[in-house]
Amino acid sequence: MLMKINCKKLIYFQIIYNCFVKYLVIDLGFPSLLNYVTDLITVALFIFTIKKLDYKIPRRNAALNITFILLLCTTVSFFVDFTSITFYLWSLRNIFRFYIFFFACIYNLNESDLFKIFELLEKILVINFAICAYEYFVEGVNYDFLGGSFGNGATGGNGPLNILMVVVTGYVLIQYVHNKKKWPEVMGIIVGCLAIAVVAELKFYFFEIIIAVLFVVGFVKHNFKMLATIGILCILGYLAVALYNRFYSNNVGFLSLEFIEDYALTRTYGSATDINRLTAIDVISETCFDGDLKDIWFGVGLGNGTSAQFDFLQSPFFIQFGDRIKYTWFTHATMFVEGGYIGLILYFAFYIVIAVKEMLALKNNLLMQLGLYCCISSIIMVVYNQTMQIESMGYTMFALLAIPYIIDISNRRKGQYEKSSYNYA
Repeated sequence: MLMKINCKKLIYFQIIYNCFVKYLVIDLGFPSLLNYVTDLITVALFIFTIKKLDYKIPRRNAALNITFILLLCTTVSFFVDFTSITFYLWSLRNIFRFYIFFFACIYNLNESDLFKIFELLEKILVINFAICAYEYFVEGVNYDFLGGSFGNGATGGNGPLNILMVVVTGYVLIQYVHNKKKWPEVMGIIVGCLAIAVVAELKFYFFEIIIAVLFVVGFVKHNFKMLATIGILCILGYLAVALYNRFYSNNVGFLSLEFIEDYALTRTYGSATDINRLTAIDVISETCFDGDLKDIWFGVGLGNGTSAQFDFLQSPFFIQFGDRIKYTWFTHATMFVEGGYIGLILYFAFYIVIAVKEMLALKNNLLMQLGLYCCISSIIMVVYNQTMQIESMGYTMFALLAIPYIIDISNRRKGQYEKSSYNYA
């Protein structure tokens, strides 16, 4: 029992710590070594969870099985193009730490913990409203430099803040149509998120809130409350877009099909040789792999394309292509570099099996609905940016991806308890 409680505390600490440690380091000047406390927590969780399971790795979990196959394939590819074991270990840490956390969450959390995590994230978002307001109005931080509790001053640094907004937006909307949240609370959250989206130039949030509403309408409930909410959100969205256009006149019409096509297929980042979200695979295949079939199908291997802020952890492949191509800006591009098409397929398969499991048990199951929403959001983030490979919200998202398996184990425990109670009676 003590071990179980300790693991839960470590999981909660991991989520909270990573929502604030970047702010401590970047904004308040704390030592950068604090960034690696999360690694110690992950290792501890793995050891305690394995010990709890009597050193047996579960085999009936499709998502974990896919993870093992992904590790095997990228490891074999690494040894084919062997560079340095240091690069391998660093990339192993960067990618598979989240799967370890996913594994630990499955076997240490229960259904009540999941609701507590969502409530915790809502409170952290409210704290971010205050931090962002201070940073914007007092310190003059704006555009995508505005990262709230996730740290300010780094270009593109508001990716974790964006996914926090997305998760909480979906959570309060789904809770609202299930009569578990009050209308003023929901509107307060959404208005706050729209305000951040305007001042931080998070134009993608406007698309994400549309996706959240469509998800609720399509997968959750169709009732008058939802229809009324959609009407109000349309008005708020219109006002927010109008305000956004006044702030950023160069992005007027960003919701149009023409802008979306240009943004997804044409625009690059910094130079003509950079990639964008939807052309990354083709550019990497032609420019970096030069048509080599081994690299295209299996990648350069786990670690052979790795990067870090430390020079000694930058692989030769990254030194040659990283700064120019910027594949590390997108999770799917990074996975393609190190795993090729096979690695990328396995990486997406992990999310797909979770989504399918949730869809099969979706009806009238609030947690499964929340889990599917978070899974869809995660898949979008894999293509949109590198959030799923950054500890700031990566750990949190992998905890939420564990929802269907946590529910399975909780139901199994309930069944065993009811059976034992019946036999005792």
